[in-house]
Amino acid sequence: MPFIIVAPYCEHFTWIECFETLTSFVDNIIDKDYVDSKRVYITGSSMGGYTCWAQAVMFPEKFAAAVICCGAGMYFASDRIKFPVWAFHGRLDNIVLPRESEIMVERINNSGGNAKLTIADECSHSVWDIAFTSHDTFYWLLSNKKES
Repeated sequence: MPFIIVAPYCEHFTWIECFETLTSFVDNIIDKDYVDSKRVYITGSSMGGYTCWAQAVMFPEKFAAAVICCGAGMYFASDRIKFPVWAFHGRLDNIVLPRESEIMVERINNSGGNAKLTIADECSHSVWDIAFTSHDTFYWLLSNKKES
């Protein structure tokens, strides 16, 4: 598929401990000559899902779309997310409750955004196995591009 993937590894207990470093890292990647700044996507699972929601709320201008698996976000600021989001969650997840993704998707859509949610009925926390083994996920990402 016509894209590059950059996947930072968190050596800390949470991304909060190095959030500024991660933000600088994302900015550095976006500034590369070979990166199409109109097609920068963010994705993450579990702790990375929380981090994606935080990046999306704090820096919505950077991203064209997001795929977020089993994370939770800042409901009160979800209206800042105007780019398309596809959230995935396992119905049997007892680590991060599925309601967390449901609330974020509801809040984004209620504020005029564009979010969709896939709940995997037979899946627990490892919903990323479903999200990232489907070509549909990647085709959907590539169908999104920032207008300006």
